[in-house]
Amino acid sequence: MSDSNVLKELSYFSYDTSTSPRKVQHTSPAKETKNAPERKLRVLKDTPQTRKERIEYKEKQSFVNTMKIMAVAILSILVIGSLVYQRVTINNIERNISTIEKQLEEAKSENIKLNMKKEALRTPKIISEFAQSKGMIQRDGYTINYFDLSSEDIGYALS
Repeated sequence: MSDSNVLKELSYFSYDTSTSPRKVQHTSPAKETKNAPERKLRVLKDTPQTRKERIEYKEKQSFVNTMKIMAVAILSILVIGSLVYQRVTINNIERNISTIEKQLEEAKSENIKLNMKKEALRTPKIISEFAQSKGMIQRDGYTINYFDLSSEDIGYALS
């Protein structure tokens, strides 16, 4: 850029060197564009090489965009799949828990029922009838012999 172009560019800025405040008039952007010098854009000729480069660039961008979309789609599928798998696993566990709770309740009721039957079979009358049917008799107080084991044992050897 030449010095004259720099000066033109700097001419758009206004600097106040005085110490007293003054009112600065701002112009609208439409007016500034009218007063601004026109800038010419450099136009590239459409040669086979530039056309090929442009097509390669578009293909690369298209491939990158496709890969981004594929990555997002794969991540979305993985997240949704893991959520579904987690929900199915939780449902299976809850079903197993409810089945085991039912079995526990049935076992508790069966235990209560069997304990009641056991207690009903332990009455003294039923026990004495069972013992008499097997040929046993009930002991009386006079049929019991007590041995005094507090004295010293004396043993004799037979020759």
